[in-house]
Amino acid sequence: MPGELEEALAQTQRDALATQRAAEVAARAAKRAAAAAATGDVNAMAKALADTEQAVSALALQLTNTTDGWTFDARAYAESGDLSKELKSAAQAEGLSVHEQDGRLFCYPALIRVLATEAAVEIDRKRFRTVRPSYLVRQLKAMKTRPQRFRPERFLEVLFETYEWARRAESGATRRLDGRGPVVELVSLFELLTLFPDTRKDYGRAEFTRDLYLLDRSRVMETRNGARLELSAATGTKGSSTKLLRIVGEDDAPRVYYGISFTGVRA
Repeated sequence: MPGELEEALAQTQRDALATQRAAEVAARAAKRAAAAAATGDVNAMAKALADTEQAVSALALQLTNTTDGWTFDARAYAESGDLSKELKSAAQAEGLSVHEQDGRLFCYPALIRVLATEAAVEIDRKRFRTVRPSYLVRQLKAMKTRPQRFRPERFLEVLFETYEWARRAESGATRRLDGRGPVVELVSLFELLTLFPDTRKDYGRAEFTRDLYLLDRSRVMETRNGARLELSAATGTKGSSTKLLRIVGEDDAPRVYYGISFTGVRA
């Protein structure tokens, strides 16, 4: 069943098409009047003008019906959270897996944020003024077939550099003889990566968790210098839930990330 916004837009689309057809009828009548005037066929011209007048009246009525028919408050709908719910429902109806993720909707591989005050949607930081659920679902389905812009190798290198900085900053956080480093909380690395407020506005916890999942899914685990990533969840599950990064993957299975360490690097 279509949602409220989808049905309201579908009705306005039908009304606008009826308005278009009425405009075309008026345009054809006016064209006939012009052609008759060009040759001096006054009888045909008079009839065409009368037809034009009648068509324009019908057009005005249809236009009023179209404009009066759109009463939907899209901003209020978005602010209430109903747009997110309808988009999620529409995507799931098309076989897409969609889950809530730190104030976003995660539809692999995309993160969707509803910009309620603007009645707009952001998909992977690209703004869409087009908020019709069926249209957005088509965009999401298309994104699944396109080459991913996410580069796991690059993200892994950034994680490693940040991890090394955090490890050295912690007193006594040294590597063992086998090159295994201590486990560092991922939320700590996220905070280091997003120290500037503008950075966190564009790259939030949801984006960081999604990128961790994409890295995990890619199986790219070794840096250029041979350090191997190990993701940890077991230790974190005993601590504060605010330190856990959770996401539901493309396969609908939940993932929980807490900390990381790297092995195979000399101290």
